[in-house]
Amino acid sequence: MYQHILIPVDDSLAADRALRVAGGLAARDGATLTSLPLRAAVGCVMAEWVSRQARELDADLIVLAAPRIGRLSSVFAESVGDYLVAHTDVPLLEVPEDPRPMRPGVVRSRNDFARILVPVDESAESRTIFGPVANLARHGVSQILLLRVIEQPAPSLQRLLRSNYHEAERDEQAMQTAVADAYEELTHAAIDLAARSDCDVDSYVIVSRDVAAAILKFAWTYNVSAIAMATHGSGASLQSRGRVTARLERESRLPLLLRRPPSAPWRGRGIPTERASEAIQCS
Repeated sequence: MYQHILIPVDDSLAADRALRVAGGLAARDGATLTSLPLRAAVGCVMAEWVSRQARELDADLIVLAAPRIGRLSSVFAESVGDYLVAHTDVPLLEVPEDPRPMRPGVVRSRNDFARILVPVDESAESRTIFGPVANLARHGVSQILLLRVIEQPAPSLQRLLRSNYHEAERDEQAMQTAVADAYEELTHAAIDLAARSDCDVDSYVIVSRDVAAAILKFAWTYNVSAIAMATHGSGASLQSRGRVTARLERESRLPLLLRRPPSAPWRGRGIPTERASEAIQCS
């Protein structure tokens, strides 16, 4: 359950929808909801101000509107989101504008986070999202889908020319072992997440050459309400979120819960609030 939710707002339709989502979470958990008016400034300067407010207010969630790709406001929101993900430990929930249907005939669940998809990898850092997921889920109601996508590298031309039956058999056995190990790891992870969230947790393992595409297809197939995952970087750039995360944000049009692993050091520049409007360069 959340205690204090922080939401930067402006006069856009995207911010209005994000405010409704944040308000619903605050009402559900009895949490304090604080809105911060976004001011005209360089995106990362505004993001640092938001990050500082989150720390001072001891917020445990930041909700940020994510306008549709292609709008000028989406560029600003993306820069703010990039910075917040890279420089603060507070989980970030990015809420898109009313999304277009993902595919014909699919009815999307209401924004009550009834089904949450949690992609993880073999790293311990990827499981640092479990705490925020437990807070986002409706205890005893939500269903959590724990997903591990094992990336299958494309064979090189040299390998194809040299391949034979025995090598192919060894590769197949190695992949079967990797899948079995992944299921075993997910079983323990699911028990941990179920204990934290008091929700049913199902585990899935997929082998694919395109991790992001596999996650997107899974989200569409199971009609999930949100995707939650930990980032692995500390720089305010595409690499900080990772290419997979960036693609999910761009193509899923679902609420995306992100968290930077606590082990990654905070790299805020400490620009005083009264001087924020004077800063013109951010890393």
